[in-house]
Amino acid sequence: MPKRSYPFLGDDSFSPQLKKHVDEKRVNNGVLCQDKMKAVYDRTLSLLYNGARNYMNNNTNEAMDASPSTQKVSKNNLHQMVLTTHGTLTKPLHITKGMSSQLQSTTVCDTCKNITSLKHLTCAYCECKLCYNCIRTCHFCKGDFCRKCSLTIYLQEEHVVCLSCC
Repeated sequence: MPKRSYPFLGDDSFSPQLKKHVDEKRVNNGVLCQDKMKAVYDRTLSLLYNGARNYMNNNTNEAMDASPSTQKVSKNNLHQMVLTTHGTLTKPLHITKGMSSQLQSTTVCDTCKNITSLKHLTCAYCECKLCYNCIRTCHFCKGDFCRKCSLTIYLQEEHVVCLSCC
């Protein structure tokens, strides 16, 4: 916002002044940017050289270990959670029932994205994994198909027909 003009002087005597607040951060990022960055760079290099020199001369206080630190966490408290179709978090079936073989048979339906632990079925046309809710049986060939590979025909009754039998 410009300052109020001085009423006793002419309009052409000076240009209007603006209020500016210049803090230390703006000065460091603007005018003194090169000096500050050079100081940071020099200090970083000196720390690196001193550390390397101390390491080569065995002057370090403690052994430098490059391996990640290990934390002792009891595995009984940690479990993988599963998001259900209703949007709630539950423990997976293989942990609650204690059956590790069920983990291998757990699949995700390609149509509805539900997690099924029962034996999964596949579409006979596109071979996608299906659950029992998404499977559709052809009226003519009695094959199991998904919704994308089958059609619903309304003659006298509602029938499901696969793309091969159309």
